[in-house]
Parts: sequence; structure tokens; C-alpha cells
Amino acid sequence: MTSPLGMMSLPISYLREMLANSSAFQTWTGQGTPTLAKARIHVARTPESSDKPLAVIGFASDWSRRQEEQGLFFQENGLELLLQASVTSSDDEIDSAFEFMNNVGAVMTDLEESVGTAGYLNMIDWSIEEGPYRPDINEEQTAGYTYTVILRINYDGN
Repeated sequence: MTSPLGMMSLPISYLREMLANSSAFQTWTGQGTPTLAKARIHVARTPESSDKPLAVIGFASDWSRRQEEQGLFFQENGLELLLQASVTSSDDEIDSAFEFMNNVGAVMTDLEESVGTAGYLNMIDWSIEEGPYRPDINEEQTAGYTYTVILRINYDGN
């Protein structure tokens, strides 16, 4: 297994570790340990046959590095965290929306509370990029019955 190193791999690894250790994420996914929870945390893309709820971690589209004074590089640090859960077509729309948002809120509370822990991402703020949303009713037959939210996680350091 390849170990994560440096400015590209470490932030994703740190966020993955935070998420896997979140008791809210473990409960939501039905995975009782960090090791089991990691099976629900993907990097860069969602596998076609993946159990939900799940998470996908990738870089924000504006992640960048630029050279500033004295040859030092400054980094704009941002990751995207997609969280997705299945719902059945018969689920009450309002109840399933609130259930999804309650779970996302609990996971984000865990992440906020774990900032400063060694081996975790030094998250400085987060925001909603998209969602929470469910596909249009006409698209659900092909897209699946899911709720999705995409969050931006800004961090300091590698």
C-alpha cells in the first residue's frame, strides 16, 4: 500500500482519517470502526457499485500554489467533500431531507471538534458548495434515489 506523502496526498489522507474516526459517520454508514468506515470513503471518484451513505474527497477546483516574496510558495488550500445517502422512492420527502441534513450536521460537528488532533486535517472553515439536493424526479430512475451535498473544506498547512 502506498503511503500518502506531501502537499497533494497528506491533506486528503488527514481528512479521510478524521472522517473515518467520526462516530457520527460510523453510525450513519453502519460501520462500527474507523477501518470499516474507510471502505465508505473514496478519493476523487465514486466507484460504480458503492454502498451508501458514502463520502468522496477531492481537491477544490481553485486549489493552487503561487510563488510570492523571496521564492516562497503560497498555497490556496481547499478540499471538496461529497456526502451522499440513498433514500427509497417511498420515503417522505421532508423526513428524508431532514434525516440527511441531520446526519451531515452531526458528521461536520465531529470534524469541527477534532480539529487540532495530530494526524488530522487542520480545518479552518467549511461551506456548502452544492446542495443538499436530490435529483429531479424525472432523473431519479437513472440517477438513483439519493441525497447529496458537496462541502468545501478549507485548511491550513499540508
